[in-house]
Amino acid sequence: MLFLNDNRVNVSLEGGVMTVASEENNLLASIEVRYLLKAVLERTNLTVHYVIKKKNMNLKVKTLVLHGDEEDAQMLHSDIEHTLKDRPRRLLVIVNPNSGKKKGLKIYKKIAAPLFQLCDVKADVIVTRKQKEPTDILKNYNLSNIDGIVTVGGDGLYCECMNGLIARVQRDNNVKVNCHNTDIVSASLPIGIIPAGSGNVIVQYLHGTKCASTAVLHILLGGNVESNVCSVHEGGKLLSYSALILGFGLFGDMMHDCEKFRWMGPLRYNVVPVASMLKRREIDVEIEYYSANKDKATKRIRGLGKQISLPNGFMIPSCKSKIQRTKSTSGVLDSSDVQECEKEEGRVYAVDTHAVMMKENQEE
Repeated sequence: MLFLNDNRVNVSLEGGVMTVASEENNLLASIEVRYLLKAVLERTNLTVHYVIKKKNMNLKVKTLVLHGDEEDAQMLHSDIEHTLKDRPRRLLVIVNPNSGKKKGLKIYKKIAAPLFQLCDVKADVIVTRKQKEPTDILKNYNLSNIDGIVTVGGDGLYCECMNGLIARVQRDNNVKVNCHNTDIVSASLPIGIIPAGSGNVIVQYLHGTKCASTAVLHILLGGNVESNVCSVHEGGKLLSYSALILGFGLFGDMMHDCEKFRWMGPLRYNVVPVASMLKRREIDVEIEYYSANKDKATKRIRGLGKQISLPNGFMIPSCKSKIQRTKSTSGVLDSSDVQECEKEEGRVYAVDTHAVMMKENQEE
């Protein structure tokens, strides 16, 4: 026998929903199991922590307190904990204390740590002291001891951790990384992002908000989405993996110039690119790429004069030719939606492409 306030209730965990109804079968509460966060039992009191999504895409923690017979409370607690058994319990947390406004460590201690403690998540916290340190950490870290990696910082920290994780997976699978035609082996270990940087573009893209507590709750709920990663090669050697935006020419110059003014914080992205634009230079390019079938896929051409945005872009038609080539595209596009390799050349200011693209119809 359990009670919600003074109402005797029946609690059900069926069909992916936890329902609390009165004896007269009046619905008093309904919570999707995927939004259950934690159940805390204190003798005859059972406090259920769960998450609601607000209109602005932010998540908020709410509680439901049930009380009554100790045996019934224990049984419900056991059932709820069983539904949460696949949630992350051990995490490697990498914090960049210098990201954005240098509040990474503060955000972790004040926002993430209390929520981790509530959900009994054990975190191995590493605070970085230099660039590319996350890549070095992940080279030899025992990944079998964790359920995921969490970054507390900006997009750059995520990209460093992604590079380290992908490189580690390729090494463990004996992949010839310097061959540009070699398929990248996917990493099964997820990377969560708690925003504390200047741009926080990836978090905004994934959750529709840059709220740090919302990002933490998404991690604790165990939701994840698959995203693309592409490799960058030069002279027969792997340079890096990209998981956000890949570009060269004007875009590359802008990012390079912005790095010189990190002391300006987020403001640098509004000021420095103007100077980069004024001193832009033309470059000769020859590009080969795979475009989606124009008859089956949504048209994604962006004609920007002297800027090319792949997978298709604006070029001089007379310079365009097609080359027959075989290339695996599993996990990115259906084979029936991919045409043969296309080749374009000309003088442009920039070439850019967005590497981050979620698969369709995925739930967070």
